Amino acid sequence: MTTATRASLLIGMVLSFVNTYSQDRLSQILKNELQREFVQLKAADKNVYYMSYRVDDITSYRVTANFGVISSIDSSRVRVFTPTVRVGSYQFDNTHNVQFGGAAGNLPVVENEDILKLSIWKSTDVAYKNAAQMYEQLLTNKK
Repeated sequence: MTTATRASLLIGMVLSFVNTYSQDRLSQILKNELQREFVQLKAADKNVYYMSYRVDDITSYRVTANFGVISSIDSSRVRVFTPTVRVGSYQFDNTHNVQFGGAAGNLPVVENEDILKLSIWKSTDVAYKNAAQMYEQLLTNKK
């Protein structure tokens, strides 16, 4: 094995470990925030009965070659965050006759817990307000 191959394997293993640690930490932050947000929203609005968070962590790579020679290598990473808040009951809620439960937004790709919590809170707040408004509209239309 050449030195370059060994170095590439080592770098890949280190990046894999760092990414796994980062994902575990993000999962714990999401779990804690989901519990905290649900308790607070349930206390403020008894009609809130379900919440969930989904994060798609997407890494893209682009390799450009001209005449068989690599001219550039780029990568990008984005976290798509989709909070779902349901208001009402299992029989009739804000997702009645709607195929999706939340609006996706971006979650910063950072390790700072406070920044992640703020972003999660803002997105959850928007999802709750949209869900409550939709539920009120559906109740009005039902009458």
